[in-house]
Amino acid sequence: MDKALNKNNYFFVFSFLTLFVISFVLYYVVSLVYMIFVSKISSLFEYRIGYILLLIGLSSLTLLLGDLFLFIYVFRVFVFKKYFQKSLLKIFLKSFFSSSLPIILILVPYIVVGLGGVFNEELFYHPAAIIIYVYSVSLGFYGLFVHPIYAPYAALAVNRSLEASDDSFIATYRYMRRDINLLPNILATSIVVWIITTLLTVALIYLIPFLSNTLIPVPRLPQDLLWSWRGRWYEALNNMMPKYYNLIAGPLQYLFYAYIFRKISMRKTIR
Repeated sequence: MDKALNKNNYFFVFSFLTLFVISFVLYYVVSLVYMIFVSKISSLFEYRIGYILLLIGLSSLTLLLGDLFLFIYVFRVFVFKKYFQKSLLKIFLKSFFSSSLPIILILVPYIVVGLGGVFNEELFYHPAAIIIYVYSVSLGFYGLFVHPIYAPYAALAVNRSLEASDDSFIATYRYMRRDINLLPNILATSIVVWIITTLLTVALIYLIPFLSNTLIPVPRLPQDLLWSWRGRWYEALNNMMPKYYNLIAGPLQYLFYAYIFRKISMRKTIR
């Protein structure tokens, strides 16, 4: 019994530390993307409108896919309390790619038009402007939908595929349809976790103001451009860059989610 208890404790501690490491890497990768492209936007000589699209597209893709992966991870280890076996790697990769397709498809225009706006700004200027001012509104709503609803819902379905060793490409969507009765629980859990995480973030910033600084400082925009439309975009993107408090509040929100969801949905989830 003592050995089993020690094994469970080791499993929890290892999983907990792994969650923090994955979150740490994710936020720094996003910060690196921001630093590279914001430095291009702030440069008088290197600026192209496509850099704004590439920044939004690549950072959003990294963050949203990372969010999905972290939900899959916490469902696996903290809700289903299982390891990731090598024998399930193929099923995981197929299920992860399948569940990622909606995210990838909505961000492809940013990357394609962004590349065009870098290499031929004159030709792609108007398509880039349309996507920036119109498509970005859709992306904002989509981002609000992905984290609280789609990501945990898809993560649960991916874990269903792993549990059943189902390697079908559409298995994720089949399990999502089967678990549609869990959507209210998923939304309720997301709301509670959002409240807890917001309060935690405010407390962290109040106690340690340094935590509100960006992970990687970005170059400042030249003074004569601060009040231009480029300046407004620069400030908006700089404010979106990951901060030090994300390294603490970020992984904790997934732990809170797993704990609360398991409590209110255990009978429906573990069957």
